[in-house]
Amino acid sequence: MDFPDTQWTVLAQATLRGGDPERAALDRLCRDYWRPVWACVRSRVHQPERADDLTQDFFVHLMERGFFRKAEAGRGHFRSFLVGALRFFLAEELRRSQTQKSGGHLEQCELNEDAATEPADDLAFDREWAQTMLDRAFGAVEAGFKEARGEEGWRLLRTFLPGSSAAAPSYESLAEALGMSVGGAKAEVFRLRQKFRETIRREVGRTVESPHEVDEELAHLRAVLSAGLSGLE
Repeated sequence: MDFPDTQWTVLAQATLRGGDPERAALDRLCRDYWRPVWACVRSRVHQPERADDLTQDFFVHLMERGFFRKAEAGRGHFRSFLVGALRFFLAEELRRSQTQKSGGHLEQCELNEDAATEPADDLAFDREWAQTMLDRAFGAVEAGFKEARGEEGWRLLRTFLPGSSAAAPSYESLAEALGMSVGGAKAEVFRLRQKFRETIRREVGRTVESPHEVDEELAHLRAVLSAGLSGLE
């Protein structure tokens, strides 16, 4: 299944129509952004279990309040919109918790006081979002190369991609493992990297409004993950 298209106009239409395909797309959207949202919430909440609950509540909140119906072209990156909505949600949660506390109720969730008054942990969100983009790109190219080169061939080839935790072998070793010439091994790595870059651009392109914003987002992701994204030029 493809990454759901998160452009503003499509989000608005999907929410307004509310059919099964649109709900499925929004469900996929929530699942793909779960990790970044959770990381952002976790930076403000002491208990991991409570962070789970708040993340779930946040996505329900988006649906119930019709946030996606407010989507407009030109409002910026969806990533920024989601972080802004999360700040609002945490501020409301903090206010509700303080109200309960002042009424004599036990505090169930200790949100940091700065959860409402300071920006949410954008870096935590962006790192997880960038990692999600990497994971999706890895998954998109894995099937084809694994089928063509086998499990071991893919294990070696993926070390040539950004974000790999293992060191890449020499081209001579790769060529021997793949049963091809050194020149063929180099060509295979080039093809893999090209496919990976194209996939990353496609995934990121579905989270912005205009094509020119893709390069801006890729530059931002490279800055967030530093050397881990150095192969995304």
